[in-house]
Order: sequence, then C-alpha cells, then structure tokens
Amino acid sequence: PRGLGRSVRITNDARTGLVGLGWANTAGVMDRLYRNLRAPRVVHRGAVALAHHGRTLTGVGVDARALLDALTAIDAFRQNEVTGLVLDACEACGGEPLTARRGLIDELRRLRVDAEPGPGYGAALRRLRIARIASR
Repeated sequence: PRGLGRSVRITNDARTGLVGLGWANTAGVMDRLYRNLRAPRVVHRGAVALAHHGRTLTGVGVDARALLDALTAIDAFRQNEVTGLVLDACEACGGEPLTARRGLIDELRRLRVDAEPGPGYGAALRRLRIARIASR
C-alpha cells in the first residue's frame, strides 16, 4: 500500500492541520499513526514535536531553559520546514499569534559567542541564549 505522502499532494494548510493533531495527542500516538500512514517526514516530525513541546512553545512565563530546549527540539536554529509547521500549528491550536516567539527565534539564531569551535562553543552559546530568553 502506498503511504500518505505518496498518494496525495499535501498543501501547507493541510500539513499544518496534520501537524496540529499533535496538540491533542501524545507523541507516541502521533509517532505510531504517522509511521503507519507513511506520512511525509516533515509532517511526522512536526506532529511529534508539537505533541512534546507545543504547550511550552505557546506558554507565558515559561522557564528559559525549557523554552530553549523546546526551540532546539523543533530545530528552530536551523533552516528547515519543521519549525514553521510546528509554529503555525501552535498558532492555530493555541489561538494566539506567535509573532514574539518568531522574533525571539530570529534573535537567538543571530547570536554568536567568542569561543573556539567545539563543545565549549556550544555550551557558551547555550548560556547566552538562555540569558537572552530570561531577559525578555
């Protein structure tokens, strides 16, 4: 049998809706469902990420470390489709625009630290990002 990704062309609105199912389900349920349906990878990853981190991404007064972990989990600091789909689904399901979160992501993406490449750089960048989130 052909999978969902091969049988139909999925538009952005439909993909956002499919990812949005993660808002009301657990990550395990979404993983099994979309694995069985052979859903496109971006939809599968987005729905699981939304199930795990949706409330954190939309929450007010969320701990800076928790928010950074959620943003990292949805690959917010890399160029990809998953981040946009997860944020769009958060807006649709949570009923609130995430304009400030999107701005924060852009700001955090541009941060650089003065350190040697390697594990020390990653740790320094994480500390700087946490500090920036906490200061907002």
